Amino acid sequence: MEALDLINVNVYMTNILLLLPILFIILIIRKIHHWKENKLVIQQFYFLSFWYILLFVFIIGILLSTMYHFYMFENTPAIHKIAILDVQASAPTLAIICFLLFVFYFLYLNHPCVKTVLSIKHVTMPIYWIAFICSSIGVASYLIKWISIPESHLNLFTIYKKNINDNDMMWGLCIHIFFHYMVYTGVSLLFLLYYIEIRPIFKAFFNSYDI
Repeated sequence: MEALDLINVNVYMTNILLLLPILFIILIIRKIHHWKENKLVIQQFYFLSFWYILLFVFIIGILLSTMYHFYMFENTPAIHKIAILDVQASAPTLAIICFLLFVFYFLYLNHPCVKTVLSIKHVTMPIYWIAFICSSIGVASYLIKWISIPESHLNLFTIYKKNINDNDMMWGLCIHIFFHYMVYTGVSLLFLLYYIEIRPIFKAFFNSYDI
């Protein structure tokens, strides 16, 4: 199990990359707080609330994910009951939210209001597609692991109770590391774009005529 433990270190250490989206969310919240929207106060409040909720979900997600992978091969049932929430709740929630943010940013790029900021669109669109491609490659690698190494998707907290090939588990962990790197890079770039254009995005969806 020593080799598995060593490889597993790289899995939960990649969660450090999630600090970048968290940092961008904090910067976005600070930006929104400085807005003075006289006609869109209610919309600004709901928009701000969304980013606070997203910040909370990301913090909980990174904690649960780190806990899940850190104690993956440890005999700690009490911690496992909490850490399993990463697979059951926080990870799927973050995946859905990030998918929707990709969709919303794509809608923003194709919004009529963007015609007034062509220079920004010219810069941000390539970054968006790089982020999308990175995330897509990461998701594809996860699906490949799911299909080719089904044992890697068992509840790994019970690995000692099952006869699972260590070589398959190592391959599964290596692919999972690649999955983390690609998806986290794509998501970080996406949140960078939201930070850069958060005001035009807000105007596009809540007050298109004013932009």
